[in-house]
Amino acid sequence: MTGVKSRSALRRGRDLRRDLIDAAVSLIAENGLGSLSLREVARKTGVTHQAPYRHFPTRADLLVAIALEGYTLLGERQTGQLPDLTDMHRDEAMAPTLRLLLCYARFALDHRPYYQVMFCSEVGERKDRSPLKEAVHNTFEPMVQAIAAVRHQRHLRSAHTDYDVALSCWMLAHGTTMLYLDQHLRAHREQMSLEELILHLVRALMEGFPWETAITSTESKPQ
Repeated sequence: MTGVKSRSALRRGRDLRRDLIDAAVSLIAENGLGSLSLREVARKTGVTHQAPYRHFPTRADLLVAIALEGYTLLGERQTGQLPDLTDMHRDEAMAPTLRLLLCYARFALDHRPYYQVMFCSEVGERKDRSPLKEAVHNTFEPMVQAIAAVRHQRHLRSAHTDYDVALSCWMLAHGTTMLYLDQHLRAHREQMSLEELILHLVRALMEGFPWETAITSTESKPQ
């Protein structure tokens, strides 16, 4: 069959699993996540249509493998973003958190196919399973540590837990990143880069808004 490698060729030390993942990432970059299929991955890799199933029984299994690599890449980028968190001046207290959020945004810009897969629904349905659950935890924990250090040094006074504050910052950064990548923010902040947007919005979040009354509930009272 033209363009399809024989089984003997595969036995000569080729890492088919690695090739399949690389081909899938390339296809996502070219055509988007929606059109990805194991058949297309096999075609691009140059193997039979059945070959990918030996490593990935379903498309979701392939996506999980890509997501795990994505979290590994993100974790590598986070390394070094948390310097000594002791004795920070008040004006520098948010710097580690902001560095982590900007690292996250730059990762999304530089590795968009991985980023898309990490947050697609097929992967989301499996995030309560190890090792995916552990990978998610390992990339989020530095954010919690950064917030905890700010609170420990009395630069943060909030009734919310460190986890909830970190989650709020990440959700804002993640939502902004998704909207930016999908070009939905041009009408609002056309001249700002993604990094500038995140810095602007997170600072607004952390400084707070001058509401004249506390927000207690969004539920409407029964008539």
